[in-house]
Amino acid sequence: MIRKPFQFCDVKTRPTKCASEVTQNGWLRSMLKTCVNNPLKFRYVLFDIWFAAAENFETVLRSGKHFVAALKDNWQVALTLEDKQQGHFVKVSELVLSDQQAVRGWLKGFDQEVLLVRRVFTNKDGSTGALNLV
Repeated sequence: MIRKPFQFCDVKTRPTKCASEVTQNGWLRSMLKTCVNNPLKFRYVLFDIWFAAAENFETVLRSGKHFVAALKDNWQVALTLEDKQQGHFVKVSELVLSDQQAVRGWLKGFDQEVLLVRRVFTNKDGSTGALNLV
């Protein structure tokens, strides 16, 4: 159960909202620390798109673990070290990748090299979707 002791309201619409003292990413890092400190055997941490943040990636790596995370389309990536050093990043959604194609690159704001994989899938209604994973 997440406590939300802070109450505030939107000045224009006036509904009262509640907020937690700790962010969702803070909860994730706390749970990861608990799992690492307890005798749980695991090598990978799987992130939902909501938790794909550079600080979370760094926390996992500092814990001696690996991660798999879904990325939002607006994450920026450089495909070469030279592009990274020159600040030439492109949005993940703009990369031309086929299904299950993997490329190495660097995410903006995260110093480690990552492996980026695109998965293309067909929904029940026949529409297609793409999931970018690191």
